[in-house]
Amino acid sequence: MRKKTESARFIKNCIAESIIKLSENKDYDDITVKEICETAGVGRTTYYRYFSNKNGKNQCLVEYTFSKWADYCVGKEKQISEDKARVLYNFIYEHKEYFLWLSKNGLTNVIFDVFYLSFGPNQEEESHIAAIKSFTAGGIYGIVYNWIQNGFKETPNEIINKFSLLKEEDLL
Repeated sequence: MRKKTESARFIKNCIAESIIKLSENKDYDDITVKEICETAGVGRTTYYRYFSNKNGKNQCLVEYTFSKWADYCVGKEKQISEDKARVLYNFIYEHKEYFLWLSKNGLTNVIFDVFYLSFGPNQEEESHIAAIKSFTAGGIYGIVYNWIQNGFKETPNEIINKFSLLKEEDLL
């Protein structure tokens, strides 16, 4: 089963990378499934096995981003348990060209979806915990969105320091 999962992940990543490559010369919204499949070297049936329609491009990018985040976290379990935000901001900064690309193509919803998957509630949680986690995911998204819009002028440490100031001023 693990081999099948790894194969599916590889194919999905190829599809996502083909979308990114195609967007270098074409508007994201104008990229067709046919072009994606040709560039990725997969058949249309394979594309539709994983993504139900043309709008599957966004879902593909959510999974791709989440996959990259998960890969980045491997071996950083101790750091994550101590300061998940710092690890996240370092990841984003190290991949800033990709995040700028998402923003340029009007795909910041992909970023939000990944944050919600990473920090948001799950179905089993009580409503007050779910609300806090939803608030946290949205707040992190807002910080990152602003950081991207400002062209990553600040380092991850400067972003974290701003967040710390909010806590010190009791604004959080």
